[in-house]
Amino acid sequence: DLDWVDEREIYSSDGPQASFSFGGLAPGDYYLRLNASILSHSYWWPSALTSDSAEAITVTAGGTANLGAFALAAPSGTGVVKGTISAQAGVNWSSASVELETTDGSTVASDESVAGGAYEITGVPAGTYFVRLHYNQSGYASDSWYPGLLTRNGATPVEVGDGATITANLTLSATTASLSGTVTGPNGEPVSGVYVELSASSPTDPFANDVAETETDAHGHYAFNSELVSGQAYSIRVYDDSEAEQYLTYYYGGVSYDTAGSFVAGTTTTLDVTMQVVGSVSGTVTDAVGS
Repeated sequence: DLDWVDEREIYSSDGPQASFSFGGLAPGDYYLRLNASILSHSYWWPSALTSDSAEAITVTAGGTANLGAFALAAPSGTGVVKGTISAQAGVNWSSASVELETTDGSTVASDESVAGGAYEITGVPAGTYFVRLHYNQSGYASDSWYPGLLTRNGATPVEVGDGATITANLTLSATTASLSGTVTGPNGEPVSGVYVELSASSPTDPFANDVAETETDAHGHYAFNSELVSGQAYSIRVYDDSEAEQYLTYYYGGVSYDTAGSFVAGTTTTLDVTMQVVGSVSGTVTDAVGS
């Protein structure tokens, strides 16, 4: 994974050859990502869809890596990705869109007009992509990835070659399942005003995709009504965001983010949570003579 270092904005008012520079860099290899409103998608210098295939820019101590003048032009191609979307009757297709994402999460192209449950994305550069279905109305999963997962992590990528046509059929999943429970303290007292975060789980990350969040009521009760897809894996995190922060964060199935687990949603699922009170460490630091 790459660590973000810095960014610069340049404007068309700066002229046809706007310049940029980054200073204060430690010696090492860097990668430059370019994005602009005139581009269909961002890309990596000099002409790569992902950082994995980009060219490193090596900076030496006291040196300057001059990239010279280069045109702002994202990679293009002749590939096609298309398919149909299975869904219940009555779906509002104007609320659906399909996007192609690179392996580092950048959106390369999309079809915003999914008429009758069919989509087609043309002009796709050769590469590896995840196909993402987005739906922005209640009653269905807002995001899913081919072939039918609620997380990109674990989804099946498609390989697009020059001039190739790939078919990737999708499913719009209805959120008919519910989750509820009660959050209590170590002595059984209801805990109100803490947040319960619901995430869709991948095979390797219980919190791969945030789904919804709610707050416990005065009785410590929480509920996600018709917000889950039955048969899909989820996890919850319960945290105290109050100024006092009385309780440790709860992770389903574990004591930390790294050890958390997941559950498979049924039609109705009940998960009660017991929060632990935070501890503290205190002491006094003195000098060598104890004063």
